[in-house]
Amino acid sequence: MDNTVSVSWPNVAVREIGGVPTFCRDDQPWFAWGAQRPYHPERTAVFERLTAQGLGHCHLDATSTEDIYHPEIRFWIGPGQYDGTAQEHYIRRILKICPDALIMLRVYVGAPSWWLAQHPEECQVFADGHVEHEIRTVGPRLLPSPASQAWRAAACDGLRRYVDWLKSTGLSRHVMAILLTGGITWEWGLLGSEDFLDYSDHAVNYFRRWLRQRYPENGALARAWGVDVALEEAEVPSAERRTIPHGPAGYRETPAEQDVIDFQQCLSDMNVDLILSLAETARRATDGKIPVGAFYGYTLTAREHSLFMGTHGAGGFQGGHHALGRVLRSPHIDFLASPFNYANRDLGTGYLMSHCPLRSVHAHGKAFFDENDNRGHLPTSEGLPPGFSIGLTQTPEESLLLLRLSFAQAVVRGKHQWLTEMPWGWDGEENGYAHPEVSTEIGRLNAMADELLTRDRSPVTEMAFIVDERSVAFLGLDHAEFCERLYRGHVLWGHLGAPYDLLLLEDLVEGRAGGYRLVIPACVKDPDSVKRMKRWQAEQPDTFVWWDRDRSWYPPLERDLYLERMDAAGVHRYVQDASVVLANRAMVCVHVDQPGTREIDFGGSFAGREIFSGRGCEARTGSLPWEFARHGVALFVSDALQQPTDISNRHQLAFAQRI
Repeated sequence: MDNTVSVSWPNVAVREIGGVPTFCRDDQPWFAWGAQRPYHPERTAVFERLTAQGLGHCHLDATSTEDIYHPEIRFWIGPGQYDGTAQEHYIRRILKICPDALIMLRVYVGAPSWWLAQHPEECQVFADGHVEHEIRTVGPRLLPSPASQAWRAAACDGLRRYVDWLKSTGLSRHVMAILLTGGITWEWGLLGSEDFLDYSDHAVNYFRRWLRQRYPENGALARAWGVDVALEEAEVPSAERRTIPHGPAGYRETPAEQDVIDFQQCLSDMNVDLILSLAETARRATDGKIPVGAFYGYTLTAREHSLFMGTHGAGGFQGGHHALGRVLRSPHIDFLASPFNYANRDLGTGYLMSHCPLRSVHAHGKAFFDENDNRGHLPTSEGLPPGFSIGLTQTPEESLLLLRLSFAQAVVRGKHQWLTEMPWGWDGEENGYAHPEVSTEIGRLNAMADELLTRDRSPVTEMAFIVDERSVAFLGLDHAEFCERLYRGHVLWGHLGAPYDLLLLEDLVEGRAGGYRLVIPACVKDPDSVKRMKRWQAEQPDTFVWWDRDRSWYPPLERDLYLERMDAAGVHRYVQDASVVLANRAMVCVHVDQPGTREIDFGGSFAGREIFSGRGCEARTGSLPWEFARHGVALFVSDALQQPTDISNRHQLAFAQRI
């Protein structure tokens, strides 16, 4: 009798559909709306509830080694010992409940405590010499050095064995994608980055190799650092040097602090080396049959150095999230993911913004998933830190509006999404998305999602904000302007009556994205980056670049100043008030705060329908009055719109013919 398990994977891939990198299932565009909650072997109601509404993707916690947040699903239990019993039980329980769903595995790659105890020389060392560090919700533990090659090799070997286990159990037939996770709260922030890492021998040697790639000989390093130093003798700068105060709007000085700047940039490369090694391992182990992704590139939201940021998400300025360009250039990464920005998610006044520069992600052919962890109408916001917004609403009706907004912004911007039930949320039938009316709406929207993905969703954005990853290391750790002007200031950018792009400087100057009327350097501080920006500006006579050509520049916080520059540059505004507008070649979404009629200027004649109401609408002159309720959301989709005769005139919106 042949007991061989047939190895196969679902037919899922990322392809460009309608101008946007898109997940496809069985060769058809697939929104892949999913359900997720943190691991609990008995708490599976969210999966049953949402897949009953047609959602075809269950997003499950998993680990190929150890998940420090869920040690009960540990896979690598000892030297040469692997046990997938707990994970297999959980996955098969979900499959029994949702037999037609596919699974995205959120694979945490953490170093088991027993491995670190056996390899103390591979551990991370902090500035004061301690090696056991307190991790929020976990407790004190040893951590691997992000520069340890032994840990990287062990992590990759564990991932290979895990994929082999998926094949041997037949679970691979249900796995649509692998999302690689690690570090702080699964999101690859360096554990311990609220303190000062890493002073291990591995980190010192990595830093010296990193410097040699940037400074080919001792003289170049000495000139950059302003001291007589050899490459083979360079040291990780002390915590005291890394914390030299510069004030809330201050910057690190060169050459006096170039060593500090270099090491902070180096930390991101350490982090990305592990992520990309794992991605290549996953690609090879699965024979390239399914997409591989990661949480990474929180360029805007790794916003400060603080205890909170060092224990949540990206880990702050020192968290290792500033080498996104390398991740995007990797052929082994197919998609990225993040929650929405936590600055302000409130209906009407807030803005649902991804942590990553989305335009850069798409420019490199990568897909993107939102982790929609909005809470909805839960009874309390107790325990949240000040200024931390997680999408609270007051009523089921408001939860429905927030659902529509999160759905619309994903479809229009070319993203995918999973709905997250946090341990504190959705417990009762009257809370959040579990409310019957909201749950029914999820099913209705899901039924139309895949068809919407067939439209031409190519960007028509005429305004872009530019961030430079290298520049973040020039900010002193007490710098506060980045948080205020970018992390919180981006909410204002979303209320200018027109869509905007956020992208990396390198993608602008290297031509991966363009055609903008107005370009605003939001964070360009590195002297070499300032020069690149100036050179690009000199070659773009038809583009209005708004900055003072100095590293102290940040976008202002006054809406009227933006409107003046937008009008001067000829940026098309779809509405004249402070409503949120999102648009592509086939769709326009408008979200308002206060009730009333808005005159929507499509920039050309429009005929189509509004998705949420199902109403047909037509604007022969290009302008359409639309009545909104408080916090209303409208998503207009073109059936047929006559395109402008001059396609270079970006002041007009060129909708595609319906496919």
